[in-house]
Amino acid sequence: VLGVLWGLKLVSDYGYLSNEVKIILAYLLSIALGAIAYVLEHKKKASPAVTISLYGGAFIVGILTTAAGAILYEVLGLTLALFIAFVFIVYGIAISYLKKNEVLTLFVAFTSLLLPYLLEYMDFSAFIILFFVIILFTMLQFVILQHKQKIALYVTTFFSIMAVSIVAFMNSDNRVIFAIGLLITLAIFYLSWCRLYSAESKWKHIHAGLQFSLGLFSLLLLNLVSSRLEYNEIILLGLCILFVTVAGYSYKQKWQEAFDSAVTLAFITLCNTVLIMNLPEKVDDLLLPFMTFAGVMMSLRLRASLMKIVSSFGFA
Repeated sequence: VLGVLWGLKLVSDYGYLSNEVKIILAYLLSIALGAIAYVLEHKKKASPAVTISLYGGAFIVGILTTAAGAILYEVLGLTLALFIAFVFIVYGIAISYLKKNEVLTLFVAFTSLLLPYLLEYMDFSAFIILFFVIILFTMLQFVILQHKQKIALYVTTFFSIMAVSIVAFMNSDNRVIFAIGLLITLAIFYLSWCRLYSAESKWKHIHAGLQFSLGLFSLLLLNLVSSRLEYNEIILLGLCILFVTVAGYSYKQKWQEAFDSAVTLAFITLCNTVLIMNLPEKVDDLLLPFMTFAGVMMSLRLRASLMKIVSSFGFA
């Protein structure tokens, strides 16, 4: 795929192809990759890795071609580009579900989450952009939960909250909508995380550390997104309630590591909520190091390296 694209670029640089022809050829390449994968799969003339790569290549080429045609070359109408992008996203999620490949799910998720920036370029309302990200993230959960793709869960969550946050920074007038969107995205993540978590797994410390790191990172983003809101402590209190809910469920299931990390996140979020209130400066100076110290101590208890790294940044 990269070789063909590079060859087309060289031909284009020498002026042999117009922008319209480049877009048409790129779409034909995407269709051809999918067709070749289908034929090879049904004739059993290629390994699953090859066919999955071809299916994924068809999706990626199609999405990138749509973005280039709408934004860079401006040969596609924005409405038409949006429709084509949705078609490719549905195709990508369907292929991920059918092929049960976690790497393919990651590629589909990462590439699909480029669409919010196209929507922002098209001046869509903040609500529509946020609605798309949440719907996409929710649809990916069906693939992740069906095939127990834990790595895909963490990666898609990270890129989803990043997409919501970046678009929020571009829309300073709609911060409250995106702050609520971050909470919804995190709630969906923790719902899937609780269904995939196993207290008997030898990787349980890593999973507890990863969800702690994502929770702490989300707290940072939520602070940045809601910093200009008049009652931003209410948003943080909602996040604290989410962590308390996860802690309560973990306690009921007797997941000690998950309970410890969720309680720590709830405690740090509560301290953070107190920090943004109009309190004496001396109280703030006391709470900040206390919060980071709690994170480091919990990382030592859980033997989670990622938690140690994330928490140690607080001292820096």
